[in-house]
Amino acid sequence: MPIQDDISWFKQQFQQDIQAAIGNTPFSIELIIAIALQETGYLWRNIYKRETVAKTLELCVGDTISAPNRTAFPKDKSELLSKPKGDEMFQIAREALESIAPYNNDFNKAAKKPEKFCHGFGIFQYDIQFFLENPNFFLEKRWYEFDECLKICVEELNEKLVKTYGSNKSDLTDREMVYVAIAYNRGRADLDRDFKQGYKDSSGKYYGEYIWEYLQLAKSNNVIPSVNPKQYEVNARSVLRVRSGPGTDFDVIDRLPFGRRVSVGKRQGEWIEIDLEGDGVIDGFVFASYLKPV
Repeated sequence: MPIQDDISWFKQQFQQDIQAAIGNTPFSIELIIAIALQETGYLWRNIYKRETVAKTLELCVGDTISAPNRTAFPKDKSELLSKPKGDEMFQIAREALESIAPYNNDFNKAAKKPEKFCHGFGIFQYDIQFFLENPNFFLEKRWYEFDECLKICVEELNEKLVKTYGSNKSDLTDREMVYVAIAYNRGRADLDRDFKQGYKDSSGKYYGEYIWEYLQLAKSNNVIPSVNPKQYEVNARSVLRVRSGPGTDFDVIDRLPFGRRVSVGKRQGEWIEIDLEGDGVIDGFVFASYLKPV
């Protein structure tokens, strides 16, 4: 199933970072994956197959709804411009919209209106309403870094955990994690109701229902991110082209003969990072199926 491929990619890229961030919390990696899928999966699931991880994270921006449908700060461009460095923030948010526009038809339409700009930033969608208290996250484009986005996500989840279950909750069932995620989305969760809470999309499905569904899908995905202390060997019959990025559109920067040994890094779809010198520096990307473990 395609979504399982997306979950596998996410785990391969970020599982070690997530495990470190949630180590002293009752949250699971599957909950983090579910939130990422619900918040920006509609974007990154289509982008990572043709862009680098760094570019994919950069393009995780969205939400152009303004007043009267938006009531949080800033309700519109003029309210944002009225604040210190609001003009700088608007320019960044506008550029973010123009960057994502070629990848998404809805944002492409929004970008044609000069007053529109993005309100959500990062793979977990940190809202621009927090610009007033945490301006550097936005002005320094920290959403480009997964760790920066994850740190804020886990902090917010911890806050909603205490609000929902108190300060002594050290373990959570799947259902309890969904209620924390609902609180993450809408500010609070009603424990006496089912998962029909939080944002409701045009199909009538609620945020909580999506989180439950994605949580179960993530739990059924058993991919373990590869840690590659051993070397791999080129098994292409002629030469293996090394490219500057994960795709045939990137320049060929080297050619490796049959039998050449390399170390590898993170996998991006069908492509994988290679380290030719064993010094931890990534030298390029190759088609993963042309490597075999030694």
